[in-house]
Amino acid sequence: MLFQKSIIIYLARKKVWVKNSVNSKSKLYEIAWDGNNPTKVFASIKKTLKASSAKIILGNNLSYLLILQVPQAKTSREHIFSALPALIPEPITTKSFDWKLIGTNPKKKLNLIQVVAVSQKVLNNISYAAKVNKIKIESIDIVSVLLASQTKSLKSAHIILWEGQEKLAVIAQGGNVYFSEDISSGPGKKVSELVNFVEQKHGLKLTDAISDLRTVDKEIVFPSQWKVKKQTLDPMVAAAAKKSKKGKDEEALELKPVDETSTPVEKTEVESASKEETVEKPSDSDAAVESPASATEPETEEPAEKEVAEPEEKDEADESDSDEEEEEEKKPAVNKKLIIILLVVIVVGGLVVGGTLYFKSRVEKTPGGETSSAAEATPTPTPEPETVALEDYLVQVQNGSGIAGEAGVVKGLLETQGFEEVDTANAASYDFTDTEVSMKKDVPSGVFDEIEKALKDYTVVKKDDLSDSSEFDIVVTVGSTKAGAEEATATPTSATTSTPTATTTATKTPTPTP
Repeated sequence: MLFQKSIIIYLARKKVWVKNSVNSKSKLYEIAWDGNNPTKVFASIKKTLKASSAKIILGNNLSYLLILQVPQAKTSREHIFSALPALIPEPITTKSFDWKLIGTNPKKKLNLIQVVAVSQKVLNNISYAAKVNKIKIESIDIVSVLLASQTKSLKSAHIILWEGQEKLAVIAQGGNVYFSEDISSGPGKKVSELVNFVEQKHGLKLTDAISDLRTVDKEIVFPSQWKVKKQTLDPMVAAAAKKSKKGKDEEALELKPVDETSTPVEKTEVESASKEETVEKPSDSDAAVESPASATEPETEEPAEKEVAEPEEKDEADESDSDEEEEEEKKPAVNKKLIIILLVVIVVGGLVVGGTLYFKSRVEKTPGGETSSAAEATPTPTPEPETVALEDYLVQVQNGSGIAGEAGVVKGLLETQGFEEVDTANAASYDFTDTEVSMKKDVPSGVFDEIEKALKDYTVVKKDDLSDSSEFDIVVTVGSTKAGAEEATATPTSATTSTPTATTTATKTPTPTP
């Protein structure tokens, strides 16, 4: 076989595809793997194709894509990273994500940020497999971004339907990805939900579709006014043609392999459970993954330290025991004296207090048989209402009532009350009865009172506090109104199920610029 210098490796959860990056028509190799340790797969690729470098594509089910709304004054890698643990269910580090500025809102002083990420474990294992097999990683991209790069010339918001190594629906505009979802099952329903979701969540009204489906999906029905175009898309070709872009952190969107790697550990049920509960803190994010050597070095000095320390600890324990015994011998005498003194004080005190109360009642009794109090009760001053600056808080109104447009109604009521920064979105479900209000801990209670005043026709209840990393200061989930719950006849939006989710997009994605 001819020597191949550079190749394309596409990794999904259970399969790996390999192709020569120079010739787009070259043979496509397919290899099964466990989704954890690709070292053996890379060894096979190295042996078969004699590759010395590779461009990596991460599948939809191995990567994450988010859209964040960040204050312009806080737009930095550190601040963006601090928000990710609450949105991504797997541990990540500052080296396993990247971000790009894709829009601004000067009025609200907010930036729209696109984030791509991969778990720390996956990135380590890929980097380790490439390192031991002497394959240089040129770049690491996620499949949805590469697909969007092939429809970049289409300026309007559109949906990409692709059936290649995976079957995906991708919402894109100008080369930027807003959402991606696996549609291998129930494609018609998922596409419909996705279109409605991005329109309400991101303010994107779709009018075009790019279809590269190998099979005909009769379930997918597009609106008659849409422009549907057939186009062949190949993320491997896009990866091969892509050139590394150097520039500011917010201009280039590309993941990079880690330099210091650890040996991949095989999956176990115990490890999987503990990994899901782990949330990496920003302060630890810059620490390199320990190598096997450095992880075992400290253990060699511990036994010697314990042998020297144990005798001293034993002597101190003996001395403390003897002191305690001496104190116990003295305690009984002291306790008896204290008990006697306390009894005398209680008896004498009772006599004095009783006599005083009796004398006072006799003196204060009036001729008419009524008693007058020695002093009039001082009236408690009525506290002045707490003044709150409602315009300082960023609010999101989520429609959970099942009534179309209800979030917009509540938004108008809040703005009339004095709130200025109010966003709208759909809740995770439409069966809310009470209107639930969650606020950050530092938001004054007076703000909740103002919300109650504004929403007097709703049953408003206060729920758990929002996390400090939340993009919004207040989240209002709208439920059915008190008076209109039975009269409402409007139907919910076409997404009759919960908001669509995908393994590549965190379910708490903040709303971007309308």
